Amino acid sequence: MATLARKRKVLNKNTLTSNLHNIKEALSDTSESMTERAQEMVSNLIEDLNERKSDLIEDVEDFVNKKPFKALGIALLVGYVVGKVIL
Repeated sequence: MATLARKRKVLNKNTLTSNLHNIKEALSDTSESMTERAQEMVSNLIEDLNERKSDLIEDVEDFVNKKPFKALGIALLVGYVVGKVIL
């Protein structure tokens, strides 16, 4: 009877160890998958931001070329406000 109990205990321990190992592998796979997905999302975000930056620079250049005096006035006003805030 004691031998049967020991065998069950060993089997339960082996099963538990096996189950823990399987869980560890599943979590590792999930972690790697999430890391890859996060990297892809960050990469896409960087691409989008670079595209928006290029569009914004192009828009500002067009504005300055079409309305140089207005652009100069805006630049002077921004400089004045920033100067007042800093000092």
